[in-house]
Amino acid sequence: MAIYYFTTNGKYLYVAQYVSCDPATLARDVALLKQRGYGLKNAQAADLFPRCAHVEAVCLLSRKDK
Repeated sequence: MAIYYFTTNGKYLYVAQYVSCDPATLARDVALLKQRGYGLKNAQAADLFPRCAHVEAVCLLSRKDK
């Protein structure tokens, strides 16, 4: 599962916040976004379900201005 929140300037997405419970899809999607001009600014684990063993990853990506 992935949840995206975007901020745009009218032409392209400037900032994306990505929340994922699957590290494999997170790595895949961050690599794809990197190829499209975005950089990973911050990543942090979030324990949204404290009674289970799994942890979500929250990432902040922003577009690199050329």
